Amino acid sequence: TDVLLEIGSRLQQVLADALTQPANGHRELARTAFKILAQEEFDPLFAVYFEVCGLAAAGVAPYDDLAAPLTEGWVAWLAEFFTGTTKRRRAEAEASLALIDGMLLMRQLAGPAAADRAAKVLGVR
Repeated sequence: TDVLLEIGSRLQQVLADALTQPANGHRELARTAFKILAQEEFDPLFAVYFEVCGLAAAGVAPYDDLAAPLTEGWVAWLAEFFTGTTKRRRAEAEASLALIDGMLLMRQLAGPAAADRAAKVLGVR
């Protein structure tokens, strides 16, 4: 669990440096985040992250208990980069996380070129 917290902290520091003003929507935030995170230097971190996600989805302890708080933490953190009602900010954060994680998972499984093509089709590249 300490490894996951360290990964999350490092990624949030990197993203916070780039997310200097409120995003107009989930695509804008995902575009900024993907441009930063879709780099070779972060691939090993996301390999671990997605391994943990898989173990959590399979119900393997202790990862199954970590998945919901980890996801909630990211949603709450990303929501701070949007304006509007709490409901709107949360929805935009959830959509952002879904886009970012989906494209980064594609990068892990199918390679950078496939992830870039997906990002273009999704309107975030």
